[in-house]
Amino acid sequence: MNANSQTDLELEVTTSNSQNPKDYSSLTDINKIPLFTDEFNVEKQKKLSNDKKETSKINKEIFCAKLDSSDDLINMNQLFLSESQPYIKPEEHNNQVQNSIIFPVTGIVMVTFLFFMIKYCQKRKRILNEKLNKMGQEEWNEK
Repeated sequence: MNANSQTDLELEVTTSNSQNPKDYSSLTDINKIPLFTDEFNVEKQKKLSNDKKETSKINKEIFCAKLDSSDDLINMNQLFLSESQPYIKPEEHNNQVQNSIIFPVTGIVMVTFLFFMIKYCQKRKRILNEKLNKMGQEEWNEK
C-alpha cells in the first residue's frame, strides 16, 4: 500500500532540463532594465565622473575659499589672535552622589549587624544546650 494509491495523487519528481527562453527570465529582463549592456556601463561611468567632479567642487569651496573682503580678514584675525577668556564653571552640590553612597553603606552595616546577631544567638543557644545537657546528665546519674 503506497500513500499515492490511497489518495490517488501522482507527484512529478522530474525536472525539466529544457533551455527554452520562455521557461526562464531574469528580473532585469522582465522589467526591461538594460543592466549588462554597454549603454548602461557608459551611463554608470558618466554618473561616477559627475559625482567626483561635484565632490571636488564642494571640497574646493569649503577648504580653499578665498577671503572676499577685509571684513573677513578682520574676523579671522579676531578668531585666531585674540585671547580667549577662560570660563570657570561654578561647582554644583549634588545630593544624589551623597545619597548613592549612603544607601549601600547603610545596607552593608545592617547586613553585618544581622550576621553578628545571628552568630551571637547561635552561640548562646549552644551554651544553653550544653548547660542543660550537663544538668540532665547529673540528674540522670543521681537516679
